[in-house]
Amino acid sequence: MPLTLCLFAGIARGQAFTIPVVVHVLWSSPIANISDFQVMDGLNILNQGFNSDTLHHVDPPYDALATSMDISFCLATVAPDGTPTTGIDRIQTPQATHGGIPASYMNQWPPDRYFNIWVVQNLEFGVFPGTLLPAEADTAPAMDGVMMMHDMMGTIGTSTQLHGPEIILQTGRYLGLKLLWEMPIAGGPCGDDGIADTPPMLLTLDCDLGSTDGCAGNLPAMVENYMTYSYCQRMFTSGQRDFVYAMLNSPLAQRNNLWTAANLALSGCGPQAVEGLSGNQQFEVLPQPGWNRWTVAMPASQSLSLCLLDAGGQLLRTWPSQSSNLIIDLANMAPGMYVLKAMQQDGTLHWAKLMCH
Repeated sequence: MPLTLCLFAGIARGQAFTIPVVVHVLWSSPIANISDFQVMDGLNILNQGFNSDTLHHVDPPYDALATSMDISFCLATVAPDGTPTTGIDRIQTPQATHGGIPASYMNQWPPDRYFNIWVVQNLEFGVFPGTLLPAEADTAPAMDGVMMMHDMMGTIGTSTQLHGPEIILQTGRYLGLKLLWEMPIAGGPCGDDGIADTPPMLLTLDCDLGSTDGCAGNLPAMVENYMTYSYCQRMFTSGQRDFVYAMLNSPLAQRNNLWTAANLALSGCGPQAVEGLSGNQQFEVLPQPGWNRWTVAMPASQSLSLCLLDAGGQLLRTWPSQSSNLIIDLANMAPGMYVLKAMQQDGTLHWAKLMCH
C-alpha cells in the first residue's frame, strides 16, 4: 500500500524552530468537515506569518521593528502510537457546536509532542477563539492548544481572506504572546502586552494606518501587528520574537520539547524516509536549506521514475529512471501543495506531498 508523506516546511530556510502540528476537525454538520486543502491552506498561512514575506509592506515607523519569527509548522506524519498519519484527525461529534468547553478538546495528542489545533463548527463563548497562554496551559494541559471556528481556518473553502491571519494570532498566544492591549495600564483606558518594542494601545478592530489613539504619545497605533484584531496584520517585532524564543526554551507547558530533534523524528517532522520499496530499500525526501527545496535520495539498488503533479492532478514534470539523488526545487512555483510520485520498476507507487510557500 502506498504511504502518504506530508511535508509542510520541514527545516528549510534556516528556521530556528520546527513544531509538529495535528489538526482535529470536529463536525456535526458537513459544512464544518472542511477539506484537507482548507486545513493545508491554514497551515500555509501560519507558515507565511511566522516566516513573513510581507515585512517590506509594513508602514513606517514600525517597519524598522518588523522581523521574521523563523518558526516552521509541520503537519505530523507519525501519530503518538507510531502509525502513519496525515496530521488531520476528523471527529463527527455533537461537541463540534460547543467549542471551547473542556469536553470539546477531544482526542488531544500529547501536548509536549504536538501542537494541537481544534477546528470546530461553533464556539460556545462567541466568535473569537481563545487560546491558553503557556502559563495557563501548564495548569490545564488537557486544554493546551488552539480552538477555532472552521470559517477562520485558511482563506479557502468556508473561510475568507479576511479571516486568514486568525491562526497566526492564536498561535502567537500559544507561544506566549498577548494581545497588544491585553494588560490594562492603571489609571487609563490603554493596555500593554509586556513587550518593550510594542507600544501601548487601545483595543482595535480596524486598520486606520497612521492614526494615534493617545496610548503611545504621538506614535500611531501598531495596527499591523499580528497580535491585534485589525484586518491588516503583517508583522511581529524583534521583541516579540525574542520573547517567543525564550518561551520555546522554557519547560513551561513543555514548549521546550516540541522542537527537539528527538521529537521531530518521533512525529515525522524531521528528515523523512518512505518505506516499502522492494528489498527493504527506501527513498528519502529531505528538506534543504533555502525555500521550497528538497533532495530525493534514491535507494542504492534500483532506479525510480518520478513525476510532479499539482494538487489538481495535472502532470507538471517527469524524471524517468532516476538512480542518483535529485533536487526538487519549487522556488518559482505558485504557493500550494504538490505531489511527488515515485514508481518502482515493478509498477509499485509511492508518493510524497510537498507544500510550496
